[in-house]
Amino acid sequence: MASHNNHRGSIQHFVGGARAGEEDITFKIKHHDKSFNFSNNIKCPIITTTGTNVFNNFTTSGIPTFSQGFISAGTTNFQAKITADEVEINGVCNIDAQANFRNTQANFAQGISVSGGSFSSSIQPVFSNGLNISGGAVSIGGSGIQLNTNLNTSNEITLGGSNCRLLGNGTELNIIAQNSGGKVKITANSYIQNLSDVLCDEEVLCKKGIFKVEQAENLSISGNTTLTAQQICFQRLINITTTGSFNLTLPTGAQVCNAIPLVVNNTSFEFIIRNMSMASTTLTAVASAGITLSGTMTIGGMASRHFKCIVSDTSSQTATIYSVGNSSF
Repeated sequence: MASHNNHRGSIQHFVGGARAGEEDITFKIKHHDKSFNFSNNIKCPIITTTGTNVFNNFTTSGIPTFSQGFISAGTTNFQAKITADEVEINGVCNIDAQANFRNTQANFAQGISVSGGSFSSSIQPVFSNGLNISGGAVSIGGSGIQLNTNLNTSNEITLGGSNCRLLGNGTELNIIAQNSGGKVKITANSYIQNLSDVLCDEEVLCKKGIFKVEQAENLSISGNTTLTAQQICFQRLINITTTGSFNLTLPTGAQVCNAIPLVVNNTSFEFIIRNMSMASTTLTAVASAGITLSGTMTIGGMASRHFKCIVSDTSSQTATIYSVGNSSF
């Protein structure tokens, strides 16, 4: 295998077209900004770079394939089609054309930006510092995307393949819709997992169903009681057994705003309070600081009341809780 350790401009004999059969070449490049024009389906075991690399005519009629990987420590700009089995980019990676990564691993330590091309991976790419999609598309097969920070997209992300996951690692999935973009398309047997928060600026369309994992909160009270933000924001079904008629003090506006991940103005949620005791008892929801109540706030015995909370202003941490219906059981 031939090895070339070269500095800027010293590998000119590879520029302008590689000869067929030159498939055992290892490039080790420092600070190279020249063009690679491969007119054949060249196969290189590995390219290792330590500087800023711009491959702006990487292929013409052929498709470069790196059967043992592509490693870059600096900024890498893919402006033409590329295929690699294993990719490790410790600098920023910019994709303006088409990049296909497969088989082993794809690690992007400083983030990846897909602006005018497409990113396709049959394996699980790891984005340690974000994935930004502004004008291109991302298609992921295998076991999905591993995100250690945020994902921002104004275009589409397609998850396909069996058991394909979008893994958030407890971080955020931020979908910013522009025109018809901003979509996360999840095909059959694929799903989003381990994301603490999902924020969509536009509509979410589900053709089957959205299922939430919730657990009812069961309380026994013998006096006036204060409910927590956790109970109304996340438990959402509160069953109360009481020995008499008492007040239920709701959490403050600040507590509600602080409990909601990615809270913005007009964020809303619903919750239900059920009075499980005899008909002669009455529970009354009472406002705390920063909360405005609208409608009937009493819950009779063996009855329930449905509430809707809408955040009015995140800066002042205020919200309005509406009574939207009641029922007996």
